[in-house]
Amino acid sequence: MQYFFTFPNLGGDPAKDSDANPMTGCSFPFTITNNSGDDLTIDAGLIDRCIELSYPGEIGYDQVLCFPGEMPMELVETVGPIGGPDDYEYMWLYTTDQVSFFPGGANWIEISNTNYPNYQPGPLSQTTYFIRCIRHVGCTNWYESNIIEIEIVNPEAVIIAPTSQVLCANTNFIFRARDNGQGATYFWDFGLDATPATANSRSVNNVSWSTTGFKTITLTVTVAGCTVTETYIYEIEPCNCKPIIQTINTSYTNETPQVDISWYFDAWFEDHQFIISRSLDGINFKLVDLVTGKKMKELSYLYTDTSPYAGRSYYRITMQDIAGNIEHSTVEEVNVGKLGQSNIRFFPNPASSYIIIDILEPLNEEGEIHFFDALGKLIHVQTISPDVRRMEFDISGWSDGPVLAYIYQKNKRPYSILFTKLR
Repeated sequence: MQYFFTFPNLGGDPAKDSDANPMTGCSFPFTITNNSGDDLTIDAGLIDRCIELSYPGEIGYDQVLCFPGEMPMELVETVGPIGGPDDYEYMWLYTTDQVSFFPGGANWIEISNTNYPNYQPGPLSQTTYFIRCIRHVGCTNWYESNIIEIEIVNPEAVIIAPTSQVLCANTNFIFRARDNGQGATYFWDFGLDATPATANSRSVNNVSWSTTGFKTITLTVTVAGCTVTETYIYEIEPCNCKPIIQTINTSYTNETPQVDISWYFDAWFEDHQFIISRSLDGINFKLVDLVTGKKMKELSYLYTDTSPYAGRSYYRITMQDIAGNIEHSTVEEVNVGKLGQSNIRFFPNPASSYIIIDILEPLNEEGEIHFFDALGKLIHVQTISPDVRRMEFDISGWSDGPVLAYIYQKNKRPYSILFTKLR
C-alpha cells in the first residue's frame, strides 16, 4: 500500500485542508517564534491508493507424468511481476477441465493457503492445469499468469481382441491393443512358436500357433516416454473352428416349405456370430440372417429359414468373431418344393439362349420332356434318365413367345411349366 498527498487548499476549512505540495510533500514557508501559539491551519492530507500491476509475471513448467499418483515438480516463478511496490498477494487455482479459453473461466478452483510465489502440488490422479493470480496488498483486482499443464499419460497395455483367452491351434487371429492416442508405439511378443513371433503395430493380423498349450503374450506400450508392459496367458487348443452342419431338412408349416439347419461349433470364442447364407449355385451366397454365438464351448445351434429358395439351393454357416476371423462350414444342398408337387425347377424365365431344368429328386424311371410353342406345335423332345439331376437346353434357335414344357413318366400325371422365349 502507498500513501499520496491530497491536492492543497480544497474545501472551506483551513484547519482541514492540505497545505503540502503533492509533488514534493512540502508546505509553503512559515516562521515559528517563541510566542507563537498552535496554528492548526498548517497541515497536510494523505490518502492511500492502489497501484495496479502492469505485468503479473510467469510461472513454470509444463510437465508430463507417466502414471496417476506420481508427485509433480514444484511450480515456480520464472519471470517476476512488474509495477508498483513489492507487497504482493498470491492465489493459486487449478482445474481438470480441458483449458481452451481465457484463464478467468468459472471452472477454476481456488487452492487454499497458497499465498506464495511458488506452489508444490500433491500427487495427481489426472491431467491438471494450474494458474497463479497476483495483486498488490490492498488492491481488489487479481491478475492471472500463464497456464501450466501437468499431463498424466497413463499408457495402457490392454488387449481388446480376441476377447477369449482360449484359442484354436492352426487358426489365424487378429490381436488388437487399446488405442493409446497419437504417438503411441506398440510391441508384441507372441513367443517363438507363434507366427509372427513379434510385431510392432497396434493391430496384428494372422497370428497363429501350430502347437497347443499355454502361451505367454507380452504387450509393451510407450507414450510420451512412458512405458508399460503387461503379460497375458492364452490357452491354445486342438479344436475345430469351423461350424459343422449336422442336419439340413425341408419341413412344412401350413403347407409352406421351410429349411431347418442344425450345426455344431467346437471352439471357444467369447464374442462371435454365425452368418447364415444361401445360394442357388453353391458359389454366390447371399445373407439370410445372423445368429449370436453363445459364450461357451461345444454347443449346437438350430435355425429355420422361413423363406427359402424354391427348388435346389445351397446353405453355408460362417463363424465371424470380433477380431474379424472368419471360418466357413461345408456347403450343403437342400431341395425345396411345395407340399405334394413335383420337385422340378426351370430357370431362367424369361430365357433367350438356354433353359435349365433341375430335377431335385431323381426320377423313379425313365421319362420324357416335350416342348410346345404357343400354337401347340411340338418343338423338341428329349429322354430323361433316372439318374439325371440337371439338364440344359439350347433354345437360341427357337421362335420368341410362350413355351410350354411337359415331363412325362409312366403311371404319373404329367408335370408342366410355362416360360417365355425372348431374343
